[in-house]
Amino acid sequence: MLLSATSIEKLTNIITGFAGLTEKIRKTDIDEILEHSGNLSIVCTYDKCFEGHPDIINNPLYNSREFQQEKYVKLQLEKLNGTSQIHKLIITYFNNIGNYTEEPEEVVEYLNRYFDKDGYSVEKIEETEEYKIYSIDDCLIDYDCLFNESERGNYILINEHNKKCFEKIKTGDYTGAITNSRSLLEQLLCEIKGEIQVSQGQRRSGYNGEIDTLIDSVFPMLKISDDLTGAPKSAYLKLEDSFKGLIKGLAILRIGMSDAHAITYIPTQKDAILAVNTAKTLANFIVQHYFEKFVNAA
Repeated sequence: MLLSATSIEKLTNIITGFAGLTEKIRKTDIDEILEHSGNLSIVCTYDKCFEGHPDIINNPLYNSREFQQEKYVKLQLEKLNGTSQIHKLIITYFNNIGNYTEEPEEVVEYLNRYFDKDGYSVEKIEETEEYKIYSIDDCLIDYDCLFNESERGNYILINEHNKKCFEKIKTGDYTGAITNSRSLLEQLLCEIKGEIQVSQGQRRSGYNGEIDTLIDSVFPMLKISDDLTGAPKSAYLKLEDSFKGLIKGLAILRIGMSDAHAITYIPTQKDAILAVNTAKTLANFIVQHYFEKFVNAA
């Protein structure tokens, strides 16, 4: 879980009580939260925590209890940020929220104004009275090693489209995410087509932007169902037609919803997630099939 600097600051204010929405607590209470969330190893004295931070130690407010407490919590959160441990700490805090406020809904609403921009949301499960952190990551398919098998040609550029799909959804740029979804598949198909042509002693052909033509020329080259017989062959022939339909659907979606054209429909998060997950699932299958059949088998 990775929070922005602003979210860390707001979470610090909630935990310390300095936001005015929760009770102010002591350092021992803060250390107890750290311990109960599995972070006992970072519990330490103020002096130890502030080592290497002359800006804190030399601050005129250094001897202020509230100043020390705020800096302690912030530094501890920054240590945990980007790991699963900060998730555990937040859940531990909220599952004991009744100890710090009589209005937990206000605290949730306050933090979610900032967490939402990072792609997270704190929600209460009514049936159990427990809290959960929902993330846009829970909705997105992730293939960390999607294109790591090769750095030839334009694969680095393809990988950039892959990363941008995630980044743009997380920042709320849904039109941009849809654009990158199509670009991911478009660039991938062009690269595979060019590599197959070169391996067959042909020149790389250009691309005129007609994705229907690109699909119809590349899929026969991939020979997805050629080695199959019977029911599996029949199934993959139908899947291949579905793959083509999905890619063409993404192209149409891009024309109506993306920032590459005049937008006739304003896309929502669910539209962008559909486009990104579709593109990444298809790209993952195509890449794996291509490398297994044409690269690794060579």
